[in-house]
Amino acid sequence: MSSTSLTAPKRRINNDLNFAWAIYYKNDGGEYDLTGKTLTLWMKGTFEKVQITDFTVEGNIVTWTWKGTNQKHIGDYYAVLQDTTDGICRTVDIVNAVTLVPHTYQEDDGEQSTIDVSDVELSSEMAMALRGYSAYEIAVQNGYVGTEAQWLASLVGKQGESGNDGASMVIAQLFACLLRFILLGQI
Repeated sequence: MSSTSLTAPKRRINNDLNFAWAIYYKNDGGEYDLTGKTLTLWMKGTFEKVQITDFTVEGNIVTWTWKGTNQKHIGDYYAVLQDTTDGICRTVDIVNAVTLVPHTYQEDDGEQSTIDVSDVELSSEMAMALRGYSAYEIAVQNGYVGTEAQWLASLVGKQGESGNDGASMVIAQLFACLLRFILLGQI
C-alpha cells in the first residue's frame, strides 16, 4: 500500500488524466471492498464540482479518466466518493487528487518532473465510520418482538405535569439578581 500524500501531484490543465484510487480501512489497513455498492464520484475544486459518471470499481480500487475538455479551472481538486446504496448519501472518502496548473507552469530544476504524466495513483485510508445500529435494531437484538412502528408507538407515554412558565422563571431570576446587587450596595 502506498502512503497517502497531503499534497496532490501537479498536472497541466486540459490533459486527460487517468486515476486509480485505492481505498483502505483506517484501523487495520485492509482493503475496503466497494463491489456492488451504488457509488457517486466527484472531482471538487474551489470553483467547480464535476460529477464523474464513467468510472469502474474493482474491489477497493476506483479508476476513471478525467477528460481534459472537462477541466475548467486551475487549482487543487479533491476526489469525493459517496455511497448511496441504502438511499442515504454517505461520503466514503475524500482524497487530495490533483493540482491543475497552467500550461506555462515550470517546475524547479531540482524536482523530478511528473507534470506531463497522465497517470495519477491515489491511496487513502477510509474516513467513513461504520454504520451503527438504530435504537429499534438494538431493541430487537435484545428480544423486542414487533414492527418498528409498534416499537415507536411504545415510546409514547402519558402526558406529564405542566412545568413552570419559562418567561416567569427568567423574570424571577433577574429580580433575585437585582435584589442581591441592591443588598450588596452595588447599585
